[in-house]
Amino acid sequence: MRFPDVLKLPRERLELFQLGWRASNEFTNSHKSNSDYATMKTAQPWQVFAWVAVRFGELYANATSVNLTREGVSVVIRIVATSWRQRWSKDEAITLVVDYLRRGEWTPMLTMWLGDGKARWRNILRGRYVVSIATKEPRRLGSAVSAYEALVATGREAFVKLREAAGAYGELLDLLKAHKWIYIKLATDDGFRAAAKQNKNSITVASVVMYLRLVNGRGGSLLAEHYTRDPEKALAAVDKLKTAGA
Repeated sequence: MRFPDVLKLPRERLELFQLGWRASNEFTNSHKSNSDYATMKTAQPWQVFAWVAVRFGELYANATSVNLTREGVSVVIRIVATSWRQRWSKDEAITLVVDYLRRGEWTPMLTMWLGDGKARWRNILRGRYVVSIATKEPRRLGSAVSAYEALVATGREAFVKLREAAGAYGELLDLLKAHKWIYIKLATDDGFRAAAKQNKNSITVASVVMYLRLVNGRGGSLLAEHYTRDPEKALAAVDKLKTAGA
């Protein structure tokens, strides 16, 4: 299949986004015939589209596993971007992300955080702003929080820089309802965060109150859920959400 170039970014900026994904979720395909193609594996649908937007062109995708959990069905998707030869090793990519960050360029860190960032919903609501990354060698990125987590930056300004680095990419993340992007908006938008606090971790969509729940706190999905025992009310809520395009 073929995915279009939806972002229309200059090559230099596009490579900054690619670099962060390479330093996190992206790996090199193991098949000998195309071992240098960029490859991604994820169970998060939003990550699929966020990644292929910067690895557009000819793609090969397949489901590698399907798991049943109490939250529903989890499908692991593997995508090979056959239009893109890999430019960096994993170690080279991580080193470059750190170098760019030291020079004040946060774009690669944004996509690295979208891939392997540690998202903590309640900390952000309480005004505790921490940018941390899950990695095998945490001291390469920053202070080691644990054997597999690096503290990259603290403070609201760090999240402001991540949001500013997104540019047009942020519009796509909005459409995808990426939970890690929602965390960035919570940290940088006072009104958004105040509404979340006031509604006790809930949001209102088309007059339907939905409660927010993070599935798999290490970086899963942010779910908005509405509960009722009345079948008529449930169907009415569905109709309202469909009308609103949710």
